[in-house]
Amino acid sequence: MTAIAARDLLAERLESGALSLPLLPDVAREVALATSDPDADASRIAPLLRRDQALAGHVLRVANSPMYRPASPIVSLEQALARLGMDAVRRIAFAVACEAGVFRVPGREKEVRALFAHALAAAAFAQEIARARRWNVEEAFLAGLLHDVGQPVILQGLADIEQDTGRLDAEAADAISHELHGWVGEKLVLVWNLPARLAAVARYHHSPSDAADAARLAWIVALADVLAHHLRGEVGLGGIGVHPAAAEIGLYPDEVEAILERADAVRGLVEAMS
Repeated sequence: MTAIAARDLLAERLESGALSLPLLPDVAREVALATSDPDADASRIAPLLRRDQALAGHVLRVANSPMYRPASPIVSLEQALARLGMDAVRRIAFAVACEAGVFRVPGREKEVRALFAHALAAAAFAQEIARARRWNVEEAFLAGLLHDVGQPVILQGLADIEQDTGRLDAEAADAISHELHGWVGEKLVLVWNLPARLAAVARYHHSPSDAADAARLAWIVALADVLAHHLRGEVGLGGIGVHPAAAEIGLYPDEVEAILERADAVRGLVEAMS
């Protein structure tokens, strides 16, 4: 099958519902909902976390990571919840939900792990950028986390197609993912009933000006995307301080440099969550 035929078949299956979009795991979704309650406390959240040992482990590892710099090791969920706060726990729960629900494609494990690590780094840098500008940190984190969420969905869809038609070469698969991942990501974010602004960023993070009232958020993610690629050694530092996204956000080169100084903390978060 040609790349064009595979792309068209993938799009057709998505539009018709023949390729189902993944759902979020129940416990992580419950934690995200519970931590949104202003009256939530550790006594309510800790039992939820204990129902999912993987999620509980992630919370403890993040609480002990360089991002949060605890004075002494945190050994209990109650301590972790006190250290992190409900907003951070909600972000962790959502990230774990994404990994379990989306970033799992049999046969493409190495590639998908790299995609998830990049998503986490982009999310962490996005929250640092938002914090520097005193904008919504949680929204920025989620937008960064979800910006490439269409890619693993496409990989799974192509794997299903390959079972019927024969294997595509890697270059063709990459081209299809590059072309369609924004559109697919938008669909997934909307299926999850998340805010339309997050869907717009997933769709337009490579052309932020097209994101309408989510353009500022899309520019944050565009810069976070570049910083995340730099963290993995995929792009150099040259020009990042004067990147168009930095100008659109209103960050000066020294402010971008200050965000980059958080690279070790971001790396620690990625390692704790991966």
